[in-house]
Amino acid sequence: MKLNKHNFIITTSPGNSGGGAILDFLRTQKNFVSPFLNQEFRLFNDPGGLNELYFFLYEYFSPNNCSEAFFKFLQYIDGANKMYFTDNGVQKKIYTNHLKKLSKIFVKKIIKVSYKALPFYKFHSLDNYQKFQIKLLKKINLQKRIQSKNFDMILPVDEKEYNRNLLIFLEKIIKNALQQNNLRIKKNILLDQANSFFLPNQFDKYNLNSKIIRVTRDPRSVFYSMKFRKAGAFPGYDIYKFINWYKEIMNINEKRSKKNDKNCLNLKFEDFVNNYEKTSTKIGKYLNVKNLDLNKFDIKKTKFNAYKAKRLLSDTEQNLIKLKLKSYLQW
Repeated sequence: MKLNKHNFIITTSPGNSGGGAILDFLRTQKNFVSPFLNQEFRLFNDPGGLNELYFFLYEYFSPNNCSEAFFKFLQYIDGANKMYFTDNGVQKKIYTNHLKKLSKIFVKKIIKVSYKALPFYKFHSLDNYQKFQIKLLKKINLQKRIQSKNFDMILPVDEKEYNRNLLIFLEKIIKNALQQNNLRIKKNILLDQANSFFLPNQFDKYNLNSKIIRVTRDPRSVFYSMKFRKAGAFPGYDIYKFINWYKEIMNINEKRSKKNDKNCLNLKFEDFVNNYEKTSTKIGKYLNVKNLDLNKFDIKKTKFNAYKAKRLLSDTEQNLIKLKLKSYLQW
């Protein structure tokens, strides 16, 4: 399996905006596979993930930034290694049992120079007892003991070598996920939330063939989803905070849209459910895929779920969002 021979189709949204439905639609098509099923693939996009690692290694390099990025990446992997989901009653790791081992191999391959040191910012992050230990060891000149308490400082390989090893790392993660979920590799690989909604195609720098589908949704439906799912990452617990959040998110999006729109397909979730055939044709054209089988996806069920906010949000909540977020309404 060579990843540069495949297409990466990335669905992304600012949160609870229907990107998962587009993923599910594409999963029903014969030339598409989602190695991680309906789970988000955040290994690139999360703080501490691969995009942040790349940024501090090559775009905003300093020895301190680089070393801290390695440290945060390994911390992130520890957390990602504990992420589970349930598939037909069976609990599985999202990134399979091999993630930690593969990450250690990947990190080892992209380090050119490593050494022990204690930069100024790290020293001042220690508590008083740790600082006292360091000072005492320096005073009595126990250099080996000092080094054992120091931070791992790292310099990376060149960018070309980094990308080569990244592809190997990603290939193995995807291969393991396919095996775990009893799936076969196909031409188009689906990844949900692997790219930031607010940034241009971050996969370009890795020399991967990728296309991004960005999905927005009526704010009333977004608020309903956040509120009733009790989404911990969003302000669905307070309608006033939600309104301020949504307005600012959309303002940021509009400021960046000229850069984002160049190689992306922007979809309104309500267009997908109300104009299923037309929107699906638009998706197929963007992905350069013909003969999509629209009957394989249950659009009626999706349409029913799309408008729960009409029935389940209070009149006060609906009217307040209509008043404050008028320009973003989609139904």
